[in-house]
Amino acid sequence: ASLQMPDDGEVRRFVIHHVTGDQTGRIHMHGNQTYRLEVKESAFTLTKSSVNVWIDKGAIAELATTVYIVGQGDLALKWYGQLVGVRHLRIAYQRQVEIGPHAHTALLQDGVWFVDEPGTFKFSSLEFGSQSQIAFPPPMGITFTVGFLDMKWACQFSAEFFNIYATDFFLEPSATVTSAGRGYESGGPGQGIADGSGGGHATYG
Repeated sequence: ASLQMPDDGEVRRFVIHHVTGDQTGRIHMHGNQTYRLEVKESAFTLTKSSVNVWIDKGAIAELATTVYIVGQGDLALKWYGQLVGVRHLRIAYQRQVEIGPHAHTALLQDGVWFVDEPGTFKFSSLEFGSQSQIAFPPPMGITFTVGFLDMKWACQFSAEFFNIYATDFFLEPSATVTSAGRGYESGGPGQGIADGSGGGHATYG
């Protein structure tokens, strides 16, 4: 089963107060559409998404403050748009996630919008479950600012390059962070001496 509004470029808004499912269905958010799922004003909320969530480029997904991605589709989360209001994101065991070049986070706080640049993500905590697979397709690199980043056993995390700013970072046994190492195309830390070169690594702290 799939829930979606017409993909016709029109600006649309859809509010859902409660989501139930068997983890095989999908909510597909197209461009110019805003979905508000299980959000309560001025309250900390928790969602264990019983469906797969696909967010297209130009779509806005306003979700609970804590979100568990537990859908069992080929992609439990396909994220190419804007994710609003999520402070704690949990990817469940063996789930597959794909994050596109226009994906980013945003937060509305005291009536003021804080919108991050594409490829930039801010969370209080972020957990990748055991044997989950999180991919950022080339040529995308990512910047994470997170209080607590927890990568569980045998999790796979891949991108062209990473900028990770974390207060605490747990990388459990057999978990892998895979980077092409090419860094930025021009300028920035980790840039290769020649086009296509790589293998540079640096940390602070």
